[in-house]
Amino acid sequence: MDGPHKRPAGYLQPRWDGDLLPISHDLPSYRRLFPEYSSNVARIAGHVKAKYPDLTFIDIGANVGDTVVILRGAEHFPILCIEGDDWFFAILQINTAKLEDVHLEHTFVGSMTGSVRGSIYRQRGTARLMEDETGGQTLHMETLSAVLEHRPLFAQAKMMKLDTDGFDCRILRSELELLSCLKPVIFFEYDPYFFSQHMDNGSEIFRDLQSVGYKAIMVYENHGDYSLTVELTNRLLLEDIHNFYSGRQGMRYCDICAFHEDDFDLCQTIRLAELEFFRRHRGITYQ
Repeated sequence: MDGPHKRPAGYLQPRWDGDLLPISHDLPSYRRLFPEYSSNVARIAGHVKAKYPDLTFIDIGANVGDTVVILRGAEHFPILCIEGDDWFFAILQINTAKLEDVHLEHTFVGSMTGSVRGSIYRQRGTARLMEDETGGQTLHMETLSAVLEHRPLFAQAKMMKLDTDGFDCRILRSELELLSCLKPVIFFEYDPYFFSQHMDNGSEIFRDLQSVGYKAIMVYENHGDYSLTVELTNRLLLEDIHNFYSGRQGMRYCDICAFHEDDFDLCQTIRLAELEFFRRHRGITYQ
């Protein structure tokens, strides 16, 4: 984060909440349509901080820093932003330059540390990594555990967010030992369409998380609307969730917030708070 920040070539200067965005980024229009988009992360983080005052937060796939801005609007705690795409990382640097306790890591997070052959597809404000042994470019990846080896401030992080366009479950599955130790609240994107692009059966993540002590998940529509809470022993409902979001070509998916059994009380508290929040948001009244 040191030194001057050069604006990436090919980018204009539209603003969202005072921050720089590429002209093709969907976030401003998405926020106009769905004002509560991504605000759930900040509300959840507020509850996590109430239980864990020394909260540190890891943002994997930080993009241009939109989650950081939303989090900073609600609470203050150290945030580690990890972004591998060069273009988005340059904008992330600009957007977070004046924010305290925001730390940047320029790398892709994967299930292994090393180099892979692949291509980066940028479209409408997101960058998607596709592994391709026959062409593309050489890209460096690190596991989350490897990143944390030189980021000791975040070695005990109690919350993390992942948004990696299909790699979320693979990353989590490769870090089960770490998750069993840290027991963080995990907020991640669940899109069967992207899982299929990477030959990954995403639904297995529920069993994987349960194997290291996770007890329940909260499910949100991709535009931020709270849907339901389900315990990981309920296989039929988990299967229904997976099937409901399958075959939608990435146009409709869900975000999942997973809670370890040690934080089941936190899950219950947040569920009630979210129900009340959306009652007020929708103007629901009771006789």
